[in-house]
Amino acid sequence: MKKCPYCAELIQDEAVLCRYCGKNLPPKGDSALRIITADEFCKLPANYKPPTNDIEAIYQEQLATFQQGKWRECALPPRHGYIPRHYLDRVSLEEFLVLKEEMLRKCWEESDKTPDGMIDWLWANHSRWKNIAASDAFTALCISLGSFIRSTISSLYNRYLENLLESVLTVIPSESVMSSSSILESVEKAPAVREIPEVYRSTLIAEAKRLISMNTPYKVRKAASLAELMDEIDNLAVKIAGLLDKRHKKFSSNSPYSFIVEYTEIQKAVGEATKNDSRFSEGTRADLCLQVGKELKKRNYM
Repeated sequence: MKKCPYCAELIQDEAVLCRYCGKNLPPKGDSALRIITADEFCKLPANYKPPTNDIEAIYQEQLATFQQGKWRECALPPRHGYIPRHYLDRVSLEEFLVLKEEMLRKCWEESDKTPDGMIDWLWANHSRWKNIAASDAFTALCISLGSFIRSTISSLYNRYLENLLESVLTVIPSESVMSSSSILESVEKAPAVREIPEVYRSTLIAEAKRLISMNTPYKVRKAASLAELMDEIDNLAVKIAGLLDKRHKKFSSNSPYSFIVEYTEIQKAVGEATKNDSRFSEGTRADLCLQVGKELKKRNYM
């Protein structure tokens, strides 16, 4: 006799269909089937830390492109980044960007030409420019340069990994019993793979497969609405972008800030729109933020 992995009733060893719950039973080799929820599947283990070798490899690759000129991108106008609000009426966008570029070139020339060294230099020297625009240009540069340092890479790694694990669920049939090999094949087909920067992609796919392999075979129990959620995200993104657009109409059409939306503002709007919807997790909210950003870009927002 053996236990049905779905209802736990005792059934014959040779049974392929449970007489109590009517479920098809997994093949013999999947007798150690573990039933998990979508949240368990997507959540990283407690105290999870990304592999040191992966983080170092990403850092070194980022550093190489950074030193070949990518650092100049930090002076460009942000696509959905940091434009401080508290001095909107006191300084022009042009002045802000000129100061940002001037500070960036100085810290590149006078530091050790690493993102960490440039941030250290900025903290030690930004008081050379004693005005509001320079203070905020300093903050914006620290944020831009910060994406190249190890600690930020670790945080991004975890976020991309959770998004990838959650995205795998969209290509796994609801209430399905799948072998480890079937689920592992689904990783590279997951929609989130396209959103992962190339420098992270191969290591994240390998790490997602490693984590999945630790606890397979699985019966992944997920609500059908989770798969449907991916279709809803596009419609919801249009709605949220419309609300943000309406909110920004209060700015004068002559203001350079009328078409600037900070990422934190998008996050807040997404949080408000989905707070009562239990289908949304941190990962799907991040996907929705990206979609809202794309919708705003269509409306000429930065």
